[in-house]
Amino acid sequence: MAEMNPQQQLLFKYGSPISNSPKTSRRHGIYSDLPPQIPRRPDSPVPSISPSSKSQPSLPPVPKPRTRSRSDQTVKMPPHSHRVALEEDRSSWSPKHTLVAKDAQAERACKELETGMVVSSLMTKRKTDAVTLTLLLRPDLAELFLIGAHHAKPVLAVDMMEIKEIVFNPHARLARIYPEEPLKERSDLCITLFYGSQFLPKMQTILVNSEDAFKIIQIALDAALKDAQCCNYYKEKERWLKREFNKMRITNFGFSHYQKNQKSQKKAAELEVDYRIKASQVHSWFKLQTTLPRNLFTLVKRKLNLPDKLDCTQFVQLVSEILQPIPTVQNLMRAYGVALPDGNRHLPMIELDNFLRTEQKETDTSDIGKILCSCQPPESERVAFHFTNRQFEDYLFSPFNSIMNPSEERVHHNMDHPLSHYWIASSHNTYLTGDQFGGESHVETYTRCLQMGCRCIELDCWDGTDGKPIITHGRSFTSKIKFSDVVYTIKEHAWEVSEYPLVLSIENHCSLLQQRFMAALLKEVFQDELLTKPIDPNEQCLPPPSKLKRKVIIKNKKLSADKMLLDAAESSSEITDEIVSRATKHSVLLLKFATEELFYRFVQDSIRFRNMAGRKLTILPLKRKIKLIEAIESGKKQKIVAEEFQIPANSVSTIMKRKDHYREQFYSGQVDVNKQRARLANHDDVEAELLRWFTEMRGNNIPISGPMMKTKSTLTAETLGKNNWECNEGWIARFKKRHHIVFKTLCGESSSVDDASLNQWQDNVLKKTLSKYEPFDVYNADETGLFWRLLPNKTWILRARSHGGKAPKDRITVLTCANMDGSHKLPLLVIGKFKTPRCFKGVCKLPVCYQSNSKAWMTAAIFTE
Repeated sequence: MAEMNPQQQLLFKYGSPISNSPKTSRRHGIYSDLPPQIPRRPDSPVPSISPSSKSQPSLPPVPKPRTRSRSDQTVKMPPHSHRVALEEDRSSWSPKHTLVAKDAQAERACKELETGMVVSSLMTKRKTDAVTLTLLLRPDLAELFLIGAHHAKPVLAVDMMEIKEIVFNPHARLARIYPEEPLKERSDLCITLFYGSQFLPKMQTILVNSEDAFKIIQIALDAALKDAQCCNYYKEKERWLKREFNKMRITNFGFSHYQKNQKSQKKAAELEVDYRIKASQVHSWFKLQTTLPRNLFTLVKRKLNLPDKLDCTQFVQLVSEILQPIPTVQNLMRAYGVALPDGNRHLPMIELDNFLRTEQKETDTSDIGKILCSCQPPESERVAFHFTNRQFEDYLFSPFNSIMNPSEERVHHNMDHPLSHYWIASSHNTYLTGDQFGGESHVETYTRCLQMGCRCIELDCWDGTDGKPIITHGRSFTSKIKFSDVVYTIKEHAWEVSEYPLVLSIENHCSLLQQRFMAALLKEVFQDELLTKPIDPNEQCLPPPSKLKRKVIIKNKKLSADKMLLDAAESSSEITDEIVSRATKHSVLLLKFATEELFYRFVQDSIRFRNMAGRKLTILPLKRKIKLIEAIESGKKQKIVAEEFQIPANSVSTIMKRKDHYREQFYSGQVDVNKQRARLANHDDVEAELLRWFTEMRGNNIPISGPMMKTKSTLTAETLGKNNWECNEGWIARFKKRHHIVFKTLCGESSSVDDASLNQWQDNVLKKTLSKYEPFDVYNADETGLFWRLLPNKTWILRARSHGGKAPKDRITVLTCANMDGSHKLPLLVIGKFKTPRCFKGVCKLPVCYQSNSKAWMTAAIFTE
């Protein structure tokens, strides 16, 4: 196609808000590649209303595009008789065929809602307090507004075409969505809107003040939603332009809604003139949505002689003039259109019929009258039997030119084949709204998937802390929702779109107790709809979908079963010991004998067997082995000791056979008694001599490094005549580990004190001196140095580069002093280098005592003072 003009860029960027055509496939016509205009996601369902009672009327389906037959053959002009018949039937064509006639009650309700009704907005999940607002309907814009105050910007603006569902009395629905926040208000006066173009629609719950107002709003929303869905293409286009104009007007002037009395209406009409928007603002709006040629906006504005401030009519006129028909439409009008005296061209009905048959390969054009009416104003009194350039372009973008064959919108296949012969619309991780690691789980995702036509949805079930299963993505940070809430949601929406079978794909991670709860809940909720037995006992393949309508199929993994056990269960009317034993072994729950007593007996036996069969190999440390030996020797039975230490009985016998060996290791002091595996040295003599040398060196306060230990072990081995000795890093590491040798930095002055003299002074002098004083009169003082600029001496570096530097020696000295019982603590004495440091500027009082000297050391003069 040729380069896109501004209109095409606008449509490709934002999509048109003026079509509700379904998701489509390719068609035969050569002009089916025109950019489709869709107001919402193609897979979005038809909006529905959930009434509070059966008397509430349900919405009619959205009008389908015209029926067409497809053929690859090119058909020439229709025969003369057909053309005559087309002209004779013109009187039956009405331009208002898509309008919905409102009864008197609906008309009054809509007018009441147009003036605004006071409601309360419930901000669920974050803020539960009700906020008083005004609910307002604008039928000319097909929008619903929530307004906080007169002339204020709307708190919420909802396009009626984006409303997915309206729920009256949403108590059960909200309880499943927000289980932690129960609805405190009267649910029979609440209305919940589900709207938006995202996969998970937005929610807005409003509380009406009275029952009469609730009925008015209910009837008005029903009628407004029908009118928004059933209006023709021209009307949808007009509404979209008005909405865009209204958005720009609200940005500058706020929002003005209708008033009830005539005086206010007159005032509002006068204010309407003041609410015009500037032409520069419209120019900016165009720049955001499309690329205009230079000075085109100014030239068109001058051509139409428009003022600097535009009202809605002038805005629509300007947009229509700028967005001229695309070149493809102009070429078609030159080929099929008829020239007019003023130089323009139009497409008569006969030539339109010719276009449909020649270019679009249509064989049935009997609905050509509806096509002409679809792109003309519904308020016009008579139908124009031709298309202008603009109307012809509107038709090409309208649902009547859908690339989808309307007959294929519904099931038209043979549904009597086995179920495995069909593709099934499936959903993976249905409960998630985001990623599988930390996404949020939401009940409404099941509603959306079912409304989009999914027939296979996934439930990832795990054990809940309250004894009831939950749905979440295991071993991740995703949120959790209740299994019961999901089941009730599925029940409510299972057959909205299709009556063909629904498959619940259950990824089961639950225990038997919670699986039993799941089974009971599924039977209680779905009742006869749950498929629990074969359709035909003699069937050789899966049943067809036509025989499974409104049936729920559970797809779940089966527990391992034993064929002999099942045969014995089928042939026996009683539970024998053999059947119970084999059922316990294979964890098979026989529903045939599933009474309460037998069920709990089965569960306990199954748990006991699985604990024994699924237990990992347990190795006791040497310390626990000694305790086990002492327990057996005290007279306890091996079976009781095995259960106490959680090991098999044969492991107890093995330990008792080697009890002398374990005792020798335990009392030798060469083995870590807390390790599960004790690894002894291969060369005891070398290790003993190295340990003796190490103890002697450290007794003399000589630092020992790893290379020194490695060299000493090699010399010791040579001395002992072991010439083939090789001391590797592994042997040194195990030596250190066996004898608890660690690498530390030496600090302090304890090595410079004679221990014998110290002990003698403590026993003879210190005790006698302290006995003369009370504890609160005995004080202890000590000083410490703080190198406040000193950084760690170890760091990660690149292997190729290693540069060091002098360590800063800036320090302060701190003296601490307190009495023996801790009742009196003297303020800290801090000694710095400078008398008045810069950081003390502006400080009137310090929390410590501060002194100074050139080296920041403690001196006799400072201590005496």
